[in-house]
Amino acid sequence: MATWLHGASPSAESPGYCPRAGSAIGPSCGTRCHNDTTCHSGEKCCTRGCCTRCMLAEPAKPGFCPRKRAQRRAAACPNRCTDDRDCPGEHKCCFSGCGLACTPPDTGTA
Repeated sequence: MATWLHGASPSAESPGYCPRAGSAIGPSCGTRCHNDTTCHSGEKCCTRGCCTRCMLAEPAKPGFCPRKRAQRRAAACPNRCTDDRDCPGEHKCCFSGCGLACTPPDTGTA
């Protein structure tokens, strides 16, 4: 059973990413948004410490991650990225079969 805030659905998420930490928020704190649907177009509801507020979204990279089957390994699989912003050019941060790695995107449908 899934729970959503204020009637939002998973499809209501705005494209793109919240700016990386370090973006100035100001001294006041509190909840100024609950999810992306409470923000203007082109903005995302982002968390910074004790605050949530609408911020301009960083654009998402085009394409989709290729589908990979999990590989069996004795050792833990390292993650070489955490999201697409860690990857050069058009590469995306995708499951590689063993952890996350920067990968050329598929441009077809997901």
